Amino acid sequence: MRSVRQGVIALYFNFTSQIANDWWGRRAFLNTWWRANARDHRWTPPVYSFLESTLVHRRDPLMNTYRPDLLAVEAVTRQSFSTNIGGMVMPTGMGDSIVAQALALHDRRVDPATTFLAMMAFANDEETLDRLLDSTWQSAATHGAQRIVAPAQWAPSFSSGLLLDHFHVLPPLHTPYNAPFVPELMQGAMEPLQHSLLWYLEVAHAPTASALPQGVQIESFDVDRLAGDLLPLAQAAAVTAAVLEPPTVDEVRFALRMWTALAIGAPLAGRLVTVDGAPIAFYVTQADVGAMLRRLRGGRPLWARSLLALRPRFHRHWRSVEGRVLLAACMPHADERSVAQAMIDDLGARARGMGWRTLTIGPLPEGAAIAQVLANAGAIARQRYALFVQET
Repeated sequence: MRSVRQGVIALYFNFTSQIANDWWGRRAFLNTWWRANARDHRWTPPVYSFLESTLVHRRDPLMNTYRPDLLAVEAVTRQSFSTNIGGMVMPTGMGDSIVAQALALHDRRVDPATTFLAMMAFANDEETLDRLLDSTWQSAATHGAQRIVAPAQWAPSFSSGLLLDHFHVLPPLHTPYNAPFVPELMQGAMEPLQHSLLWYLEVAHAPTASALPQGVQIESFDVDRLAGDLLPLAQAAAVTAAVLEPPTVDEVRFALRMWTALAIGAPLAGRLVTVDGAPIAFYVTQADVGAMLRRLRGGRPLWARSLLALRPRFHRHWRSVEGRVLLAACMPHADERSVAQAMIDDLGARARGMGWRTLTIGPLPEGAAIAQVLANAGAIARQRYALFVQET
């Protein structure tokens, strides 16, 4: 653990860590995490019922596979400061306060194992982050892990990481948002593992579909195949860091369920590129309903749950004008530049057919072949993300 810088007054003292092992503890963890984020108007709340079902009730088998630990760090606030975790401010003089939280997911497929930190939230304080990482290492050690990767999502192989800039821009539903102070603290505690960029494209400026080269076809496909015969393509779209294992069938299935549930049931649409019948690339799109979720507060209030339940009946009136590309990848042996151009042309035509005005693509790894094609098509890279790692 790093020592507190000399001359800097510590904001908190008497740190203690705990793990929520029972139903009540998991529910309290979720509610505290939710309140901490809900104070920030740029935060897009996920669908509360999905979080409750997966985290509190643990009804998804994948979550049990990771043997998650719900970590919380408490501390006493010094009288001259306030506790600020995310956007939640607690007045001084209240005694013990929760100053950090995280969900530790343990991937034990290889030895040594890797622990992923999701749902990270911590006060703007260097020592608080150190205490959270110390607590994580204690949890990781019980599972034989020698590496921590953060911040992750519940399907760790498809994590974007931490938002590094453009904090004034409302992020798409599937990408993380964090307070501006977080990157500096994370960069001081962990090493960067992978950087990625989120691209924006005005559909009106998107290229029109052109004639495909001989032998090349682009057609719709059932996205569930990404957990079946098209698993290699799904793995190509995952985090590319060499220290991480590719996603399993179960993780891909969970990710597809998660993206659908968190978008209030908005369907995933896949397009597959084949050359002489062999699949070589794909992309998956979905409507971005983040604006609706912000208005309905993630469906947590009872009145909002009723409206979400009615959404399928009034689907036409709830249609979004923003689309997003969740996944896109090309097999390594393919001509990435020409395949990417064909996908972008097809994407523009599909977006117009859906009535979308804007598209977000990615986040895509920096240096990806598709990035230059997107830039040539008029797309702009606005938000940058980073995954971090700490090893023993």
